[in-house]
Amino acid sequence: TEKNITELVVQNSKNSVEQIKLTRTYYLDFVVNDVKKNNPHMKFLVDHINDEKALPLPATLIHDLGEIYSKDSGIKFRTYSNFPFKNREDRVLSKKDKEVLQKVESNDGVVVLKDKIENKPVLKVAIADYMSEVSCVKCHNTHPNKTWDSKRWKVGDIRGVIEIITPLEEPITRNKQMRNIILAFLSSLFLLLIVYYSYMLVKREDELLKINELLDKKVKEEIEKNREKEQILVQKAKLSSMGEMINSIAHQW
Repeated sequence: TEKNITELVVQNSKNSVEQIKLTRTYYLDFVVNDVKKNNPHMKFLVDHINDEKALPLPATLIHDLGEIYSKDSGIKFRTYSNFPFKNREDRVLSKKDKEVLQKVESNDGVVVLKDKIENKPVLKVAIADYMSEVSCVKCHNTHPNKTWDSKRWKVGDIRGVIEIITPLEEPITRNKQMRNIILAFLSSLFLLLIVYYSYMLVKREDELLKINELLDKKVKEEIEKNREKEQILVQKAKLSSMGEMINSIAHQW
């Protein structure tokens, strides 16, 4: 059951990330590119909320969607990279974050990690975020807030990871409840089997005792009959001897 829960969470996380990536691709192809063509003065900023003439960057769109997604579902959403923009340059990655970024390249773009947040179990699914569009590469290589060289990126590079953090407390609790129900059922069944077989053994023992008593009775009866027969034979032998003796005395007389 725990294995199935993990596989289900991983698959749901992959689906969520894929939906977010498709949203970003749509935004990039049909919003950003069209705006740049038709309104070159429109800006794309991280802090787009405070600027009426600005739209969010594709990466910012992902971040904003992640926050909305986290609030509505209870599942936390994170994006991080070894190459942050200047507005996130002061963000410190944890040791586990650095391990995930290192492993994601050698794990087919997916890293699954069990962890605890606020002493509660969670499952982290980190999925590689690739540079899939030429326009993404161009933007990242020329953006004024970049913290890397102008020719750092090319199509197919891993930009960072999109991480889905799913709480496991509720499914683990349900799993434990199911386990307890199964154990209670098996214990009850085992107890019933013990009672049943104990009853059958006692019943069988009673039957054997009755059979033994019957056999003892028959043996005693047969022994008594044999004793009576022996007594009769002895009596006959005595009478026969007495007859012979009387005949001898009569003959002598």
